[in-house]
Amino acid sequence: MQPRPAFLLALGIGVFGYAIDQLTKFVAVERLTERQPVEVIGTLLRFTLIYNPGAAFGLGSSATLALSIFAIVALLACVIIGLPRVRTMPQGLALGLLMAGIAGNLHDRLLRGDSPLFGEVVDFFQLPNFAIFNVADICITSAAVLVILMAFLDGRRERKAEAQGGSVQ
Repeated sequence: MQPRPAFLLALGIGVFGYAIDQLTKFVAVERLTERQPVEVIGTLLRFTLIYNPGAAFGLGSSATLALSIFAIVALLACVIIGLPRVRTMPQGLALGLLMAGIAGNLHDRLLRGDSPLFGEVVDFFQLPNFAIFNVADICITSAAVLVILMAFLDGRRERKAEAQGGSVQ
């Protein structure tokens, strides 16, 4: 059986996004000094290197192991449950972005610490009055936005079909 285009898109986006995340983190670690901001676009965008043991906004910094285990389970669910079920290109894009983001931050948790599962995530993008984040975080957030948009658009399509007396396939 030949792989579906949406399946291939999900895999491709997942691998590409993971590679970009790791490349940008490598450059950030090599070129930036921890906690010393470099202005890129004035104060709108700065590069500020931090090592984050927790989740967004530094929450859960004492729960690194739990976050690592959750990421492993989430990535396995994406691969084992999500990939075989992806049917449309938007689904493939969203799933690929989600896998890229999870894999990118999980890589850090597995390999950037004193022991596996206790590593810290490399973050370096800084916007005013917001958390410092990375490409993996952008991928995860983009996937969430796509899922919400798909749900909204599917709901509109279903309501339109019901109003016309038909059903959505």
